[in-house]
Amino acid sequence: MANLLRTHRLRTLSLVGMLAFGAPQAAQADIGVTPELQVAPQQGIANPVPGEQTTLPPGVIVGAPGPFVAISLKDAIAAALSHNTDLAISEGNQRIAHYEVIKAKGPFDLTLRLAPSFSYEKIPAVSPFQAGPNGGPSTQLSTGLQAGLSATSLHGTQYAVDLSMQRIANNSTANSYDPYYPTALSFTVMRPIGQGRYTADRRDLALAIQTNASDAAQALVTASQTVANVENTYWDLVAAWRNLGIQEQALHQITAQALSNERLAHRGASAPVDVVEANTQVAVYEDNVYAAIERVASLQNTLKGAILNNPLDPLWNVNLVPTSSVDVLPQEPNLEHIVVSALVHRPEVSTWLAEKARADVQLAYAHDQLKPKLNLALGYTANGFAGENGNINQNPLVSGFGPVFSSLNQLITIANQNLPANQQLSPLAPFSFMNPPNTVGRFGTSFSSLCHNTYPTYTAQLNLALPLRNDSGRGALGIAVEQERQASIDETALLQRFVIEARNAIQALDAARARLHAAQRGRLSAERVLLSEQRRFAVGRSTTFLVLQREVEAANDQGRELSAQTDVKKALVELERVSGTIFEAHGISVQQTSAPVLSHLLHEIGGAQ
Repeated sequence: MANLLRTHRLRTLSLVGMLAFGAPQAAQADIGVTPELQVAPQQGIANPVPGEQTTLPPGVIVGAPGPFVAISLKDAIAAALSHNTDLAISEGNQRIAHYEVIKAKGPFDLTLRLAPSFSYEKIPAVSPFQAGPNGGPSTQLSTGLQAGLSATSLHGTQYAVDLSMQRIANNSTANSYDPYYPTALSFTVMRPIGQGRYTADRRDLALAIQTNASDAAQALVTASQTVANVENTYWDLVAAWRNLGIQEQALHQITAQALSNERLAHRGASAPVDVVEANTQVAVYEDNVYAAIERVASLQNTLKGAILNNPLDPLWNVNLVPTSSVDVLPQEPNLEHIVVSALVHRPEVSTWLAEKARADVQLAYAHDQLKPKLNLALGYTANGFAGENGNINQNPLVSGFGPVFSSLNQLITIANQNLPANQQLSPLAPFSFMNPPNTVGRFGTSFSSLCHNTYPTYTAQLNLALPLRNDSGRGALGIAVEQERQASIDETALLQRFVIEARNAIQALDAARARLHAAQRGRLSAERVLLSEQRRFAVGRSTTFLVLQREVEAANDQGRELSAQTDVKKALVELERVSGTIFEAHGISVQQTSAPVLSHLLHEIGGAQ
């Protein structure tokens, strides 16, 4: 029986127990690999079961042979918010939604149009008046530039300003100018009066803004849940380390009792069954120690998975030891205050508001589609013109009328010879055609006439389209009304959810505090009973069975107190999440980058319904 237990290996393992209670100097110590536990083959087993392990496996945490590294709750939360993959995806969705807003603003952009042009054309002479020099084909060389600005307002009004200028060189004998310079500056406005004021582009922009707001709120929901998950894991890891210390301490006590019983049995002062009882408890607590080590390893992996984003990070090879204190008792929460706080701070409210706004947008658009289409278009164009004098003598009209005028004047002269002086006919003035002086020039002269509104054009048009049934509009309106009704139902459901969660969170906190109070009293009582039983055993007034029983009870009560402490902290985490104060509780600054940034634009969209 002397080989029953290698106690020196257990003694070194107690260093982990020191860490379980958060000793700063232990948290920074480079202890190395956790020592092994070994036990000799049990007596009385003639034929061991095939594969039965008679040597305990090494008591190590797989994948973490490195040193023990202290980590605070604040550092764990900061790392999780920086590296959490779910949160990164949620933030990526928010950025996508932001770019969707930018994309949806595209139809309302101010657009600049530039269109330089060049053309050359050789025109056959189909008549003497459309021929070129000497009756041959005419040629036309045209260069120009068209420029314009156009935009659509959120109210559906379309604006356009266009400027055009050309230089046209045409050697047709019918032209008085070669080359000539037409210019034009036009203003056009088309205003929807009936259907179309709430355009599809305007609806899409409003929906994109609300989607952006919803995704921003969803990112906060994910961040809130991330903080809660990390905090719960952190406190579970605190409890796991402390539980490992409790189990090791209990194992040391049971081992010491087993060795004492063995010595007493050798002297004949104790029955052999006392040794068997002690050895049974040793086996039980060995199992508890390994279960505690497994629990620590599992929680460490969970926490590392939340705070690390690289599987090759060196921190995977260390043991994380929490250092934040758990001994915090909260004040008694108030149900009404928790619900009001949730309505003010929880991002789910922003998500619902965004969905409600989306339903409002769809409803406004559906109502607009039931109206008749009535558009008013107004236009004004200031035209300019100038040109250089061409060879008018090549014009067949001019060349044809010259001899006619000369012949008429000859006839008038002959007629005047036979008429009295008071009845003399006046001869016709020589035929000639001169271009007006204010039109002779180039682009400068053309723009001058444009600015003086010499050749204006005014237009007005009213377009009416009246659908006789409009099934599409009526169906869309029915859908929008139902979506609006669902949004109202979601409001009631959200409030009810907040109330239920607040009730459950407060109840859980009250129950955890009550269990903690009871567990503390039970642990103190069990420790006193154990000390008393050990003193009685020392003077021969108790038995090994009773001592072992008291030790088991003390260890169990320590575990219950530890579990209650963890439950209190986790209940506080849930209360912070439910009330929406989890960011504030950890000093996390939250910036709303969705609705406030675009609030003015959204107001403009909603103001023109």
